[in-house]
This record gives sequence, C-alpha cells and structure tokens, in this order.
Amino acid sequence: MTKKIQLAILLVWVHAAFLNCITSEIRWTTVNTNAPLNGKFQINYQVTDAQQSLAAKILSVKLKQIGFTETKGKPDYYFNLTSLVFPRGNIKHIMANAIGNNMVMMNSSSSPRYTKSLNITINDKNKTVLWTGSALEEEAQCGELNAVMPEIITALFENYPKDQMNKNRFFYLGDSEVAKIKKEFPDASWGCY
Repeated sequence: MTKKIQLAILLVWVHAAFLNCITSEIRWTTVNTNAPLNGKFQINYQVTDAQQSLAAKILSVKLKQIGFTETKGKPDYYFNLTSLVFPRGNIKHIMANAIGNNMVMMNSSSSPRYTKSLNITINDKNKTVLWTGSALEEEAQCGELNAVMPEIITALFENYPKDQMNKNRFFYLGDSEVAKIKKEFPDASWGCY
C-alpha cells in the first residue's frame, strides 16, 4: 500500500511541475490575401510606447529569420503593429492554515488579471492589405506586454503565410523558437516585475 501512495504522490508532483513550466498560452488568427515571403520591409508602430518599440525590434528579428530585409529607404512592405494591455478584473486566492487542534486561519488575497493583444497588418506600397494577424494572451497576472512578446510573435508567424483561425498554443520554458528571439536581446528582462 505504501508504494501505491508514493507513486500517487510522485505522479501529482510531476504533473504540478510540468504545469508550472508553462510560460504562456497564446491564441491567434491570421488571414492571408497575398502575403509576401521576402522583400524589404519597414515597421510602423507608436514610437513613444516603449513596449511597442521592443515589439517592433522583436518583429524585425522574426522577419529576418523568415527571409525579409529591413530598410530605412523605400520598403516593399509595411508591417503595421498595434498592441494593447487591459485589465480583466481580479482573481481571489484563499488559503487555510491549521492553528492548533481546533482552529483554522483563513487568508484571502486577490491578484489583478490582464489581457494582452498584438495586431500586425502587412501592406504593400499601394496600401493594399496582404496579411493580417492578431494574437492575445488572456487572463494573465502579468500586465507587461514584453514579458510574452517573443511568444506572441512566434505564434503569429507559425506556419506563415497560411491562414490560421483561432489557433491555440502553450509555450513552455526553453521553447527553441522563442529562445532564438530572446538570444538577440541579451540585456532584456523577460520577467513581469
């Protein structure tokens, strides 16, 4: 009987350990009307927003991995980036602690929840929309967009340029695609706080 209990405890522990390795869950949709596979690009974003500035740098790295070339001159394609972080309320945490034989102390706290979104549109020189992508991370405790920007951009460009409708992906610690992007930014902090 002791071996069965030990095995059950081990299985619960392993399951909990793997759940803690999930860094984010991203859901996204892309629509391809005539997406390019290479060419010169320029990224348009709100330059006064520090989070969008880093997002643009991460997007640039991903586009170069795909085969595009960044230019300061006249681009073939414009990648238009917009992002948003908005509060989604709070989640309550309750913890019970035994005090002595007959007493229990209850502690209650709440944590804010946030939704983060990123939208990218590709236009040609004539402002024709060639591709659109939107991704979001719902209900996370971290309100910093940059904490998951490598995961969001990796998700958006998964199977580029194919159409993808309401796709979902869990990202885990050590994801190789995300690591390639993060390696380009050795001084960046990918944490929330």
